[in-house]
Amino acid sequence: MFKRFNRFIKDKGLITEVLNIIMGILMVVALLVFSFTGTTFSICLVIVLGALMNILNGFTFYRNKEKKTMGMSMIFFGIVIVFILIIFLSMGII
Repeated sequence: MFKRFNRFIKDKGLITEVLNIIMGILMVVALLVFSFTGTTFSICLVIVLGALMNILNGFTFYRNKEKKTMGMSMIFFGIVIVFILIIFLSMGII
């Protein structure tokens, strides 16, 4: 069954969508952990996963010639979000 599923994902090019679903589930779990425990690690994980989802969707748009600039801007803003998180962590804000 998994061989058929993996072949279907590869044939249709759905790997980015599968990764987005996995990251979305991880974001929900991290938000639930944050709401119950209040750890800053889980909120940092949510921010990083959101930035990675943005970058991943940017690569998807970047491959399309008509939406290339939109893809580049999504990749850029994903990287900016990661840098802002690094700056906040180094300053001790988060």
